[in-house]
Amino acid sequence: MYQSADLAALLDHLSPAEAVRLSTRLPAASRHEVLAEALPASPEVRAAIVAWAIEEGDGDDRDALIRGSAPNADVPEALAGAGDPALRVAAYLHPSATAALRRRMLAGGPDVPPVPEELRDRLLASRSRLLLGPARAAADRTIAAHAARHVRGPRRQPPPHAPEDVHAWFRASIPARPTDYRTRLRRTAVRRRNARLAAVVFEAWSRADWITLARLHAADPLDPATADHLATHPACLAAAPDVAPLLAGTLDGVVHAAVAGLRAGVLTPGGLYTRTGNAPLLLAALADPGFGVLSREIPGIREAHAALRETVRRVLGDDPTHWRSLLALLRGDFPGTIPELLRAAALLPPPEVYPPHPEHTLRSGGSPWTFLLALAESATVGSVVAALAAPADPSSPAGHSADRATAIGTPVPAFGPGDGWGEEMSRLPEGSPLPGALIAAFAAVADEPARAEFARRHGGDPEVAESLVGLDDPAVNAALILKHRPRTRTIRRILSGTAAAGGPPGAIPLHPSVFADADTPWPRVARTHRVHCNDPALIVDALRTQTAMCAGYQTAACRRLVALGRADLVRDFVTGSRGTGRAEPHTILTRTLAELPDPDDAGVVAEALRELAAELFLADLRTPNLSDLLCHFEFDAEPDWAAVRATRADGGLIRIAGILSRLDDLPADVARAVLTADPDRCATTLAPRSAALARLALDTAELPRPNGGPGAYPNSPDWPERCLREGLFAIEDLIARGRPAGAVLRICRALPATTHGADDLVADLIARHGPLSPDAWAVFAAMMGDFPGTLPELLGVAVAATA
Repeated sequence: MYQSADLAALLDHLSPAEAVRLSTRLPAASRHEVLAEALPASPEVRAAIVAWAIEEGDGDDRDALIRGSAPNADVPEALAGAGDPALRVAAYLHPSATAALRRRMLAGGPDVPPVPEELRDRLLASRSRLLLGPARAAADRTIAAHAARHVRGPRRQPPPHAPEDVHAWFRASIPARPTDYRTRLRRTAVRRRNARLAAVVFEAWSRADWITLARLHAADPLDPATADHLATHPACLAAAPDVAPLLAGTLDGVVHAAVAGLRAGVLTPGGLYTRTGNAPLLLAALADPGFGVLSREIPGIREAHAALRETVRRVLGDDPTHWRSLLALLRGDFPGTIPELLRAAALLPPPEVYPPHPEHTLRSGGSPWTFLLALAESATVGSVVAALAAPADPSSPAGHSADRATAIGTPVPAFGPGDGWGEEMSRLPEGSPLPGALIAAFAAVADEPARAEFARRHGGDPEVAESLVGLDDPAVNAALILKHRPRTRTIRRILSGTAAAGGPPGAIPLHPSVFADADTPWPRVARTHRVHCNDPALIVDALRTQTAMCAGYQTAACRRLVALGRADLVRDFVTGSRGTGRAEPHTILTRTLAELPDPDDAGVVAEALRELAAELFLADLRTPNLSDLLCHFEFDAEPDWAAVRATRADGGLIRIAGILSRLDDLPADVARAVLTADPDRCATTLAPRSAALARLALDTAELPRPNGGPGAYPNSPDWPERCLREGLFAIEDLIARGRPAGAVLRICRALPATTHGADDLVADLIARHGPLSPDAWAVFAAMMGDFPGTLPELLGVAVAATA
């Protein structure tokens, strides 16, 4: 079976001539899918295949190319030079056609094909300013006159050309009619903006023109959507790629303009980090999680980020005065580059009063200052935050502690010495990476409301949540458990008061807010979780009200009561009166306690309950009810791993592999057995834990096939990407051992930076099999969709089949 994404990934590894030959031998339906949905990423291969489809393909091939769903400016460019007039019409009307291409098609001249009659007729019958804007300069005077009647600039004059006039034109408001609805107004605004963008000859602008427009925009901002379109305009990226991020109207626009320039190759990561001006705005974009998502697979971005880390550590060091000055500069309009900003911060004295946040930072919620602080040495982070949080001079207007104790998320307009740190922590966008040193430094100086709000904002990330729990802070623990859904073992540790480093329960007090609503019908902490806490009354309430509680949970709750010295409550629960709506003890629990020789002896009761828990665990292993089995791993400090290992003998391990793979403290040999039993389901959670498990997953699990092309982060693979990033296996291992072969090629296509060097490795692998004939490549492509083996194995089969 053919898969278009697999085929596109394969074509990227062939020469243009080989790719064209293979395309001609594909089934028509598969070739049409490649042309419409999955053109190769390699510019040379893509151009060769597009040219073949236009010049030598049949009508269905060309139709597939024209109706392609993915935006691709290469297609209309190639169609515009075709000899077939119908294809030139399709090029002009193609949604990816730029205004510059349309102007060239109508400009006339010895090297420009004549305007097709069909296109001429359609333009003369059209009133679309998007199509007619580029036609104002058409060589055909009739077309130009018709376009001039429908496309006009301000005061019914021709569209402007100078940056000052273009800025004024785009600043003009779009009149609203009283009968228009909001959505209709929005559509009107979009149509008018696009029509104005098409009417201006931006491709004739120089770098100086774009710089002028950026300065005008800074002084008198354009509509954000318009500014974002200008920032990502192909002419801007071609003439002034370093200016494009500064022209955007929103922080998202800055991010997308920077990423567009990087992907187009007109802006290098090093140039973005070291030679682009307006450092505060640029750093706000770099600090935005969206930039990390969109740029993570751009080659060179990690090296540029590492170079920035070294510059921060060398220039700013651990001197708090440098970081104070940096905070003030970031809230200003510093025009220079990031290295110039850092050097200025190391030279200038800190201010008496910090300026308020600039507008772009308020809109984004990002913190450039904390982004840079996270790049500092771990020891530096603590000392800097502590110094900035130190009490200010009481004589200073901003030095009163009541004014300074501002909860996170409540910005104030100005700060005195020692104050800016609090709001900067509040401006961290949720989902941003937070080093443990930064979290610990903040927790050491923040007040309780600020710590709790920080946990509420950022505790949804599992890694951040683990760092927060490690603080052993009751307020932070309460915020985590009330706002988020941490792991059950984390809940148990918090409710029992066990320190992160271990030790007896009760060492960490429970914040009173955790059970403040315990008596309400819908408490925020589930009643079943109360069995973990140190309050016997709440445990008994859970036993008596949760009618669906399994025997394992009831046994665990009774063991908790005995540990708290309340064996009498266990006896009352087992022998007490029954009633409507009241939970009853399971028969096995009642029988076990009734057979005790001395039911008043707490030690005897505790041992009987321990043996019962072990018996229930073995029973649940044999006939697993997954929810019942899970409770044993939630409650038992050290489950019976020997019993788990024994399930391998009768093949029972595969039934519980999903549960076991999610346990944090799985022994290494059990983890290997679980991964071997059910590799496809368990690789996601187990492979990233160690190099040995990663390589085992590579040998046994089927690799996920990412959807989309290079940098398609939302659809990128999970565990192979993590393992490659963390160095658990090398790209050589992926190429040689990963399966199926089609997934390997698709991962390399989706993650070009993570799999850097894969192209050379695949080329070497192909060379070792000798030059493959067209027949061998045809067999390779036909088998790739269903072949379960590795890339070397598929190459060997294809060569052998055509020998």
